[in-house]
Amino acid sequence: MKYKLAITSGVLLWILITVISIMLDTYIVKNDISYITLLLPISIIILTSIFTIIYIRNFNSNELLEGIKLGIVFIIINFIGDYILLFLRIRFMKIPLFPTYPLEMVFFILLATTFIGYLAQMPVELR
Repeated sequence: MKYKLAITSGVLLWILITVISIMLDTYIVKNDISYITLLLPISIIILTSIFTIIYIRNFNSNELLEGIKLGIVFIIINFIGDYILLFLRIRFMKIPLFPTYPLEMVFFILLATTFIGYLAQMPVELR
C-alpha cells in the first residue's frame, strides 16, 4: 500500500466532500433535506470513485485488497477531519454546521473502493 498517496487522496477527498456538503447545506438547498440526502451520497460515490481509480491504477495485483484498505484509510481520514471541523465549529463558531453523513459515508466509500478494486482485478479480453 502506498500510504503517502492514500493519505493525500483521503485528505483531498475529505476536503471536497466537506466543501460540497457545506455548499449544499448553506447555498443550494435552503431547508430542503431531500436534496441533501440525494445529492450528497451521489457526490460521495463519484468523488470516491475518481480518487480510487487514481490510486488503484498503480497496482497490478491484489487490487481488491488494496481497494478495501484504501476504503478504510478514507473512512479514518474522514472521521478525523470531521472531528477537527466539529471542534473548530464549537471553539470559534465561524464555520456553518455541515450535514451529518457518517453512516452513509462509511457505506458508500467502502462500497465504491471495494467495487473498483474488484473491477480492476478482473481480466479483460478484447477480441
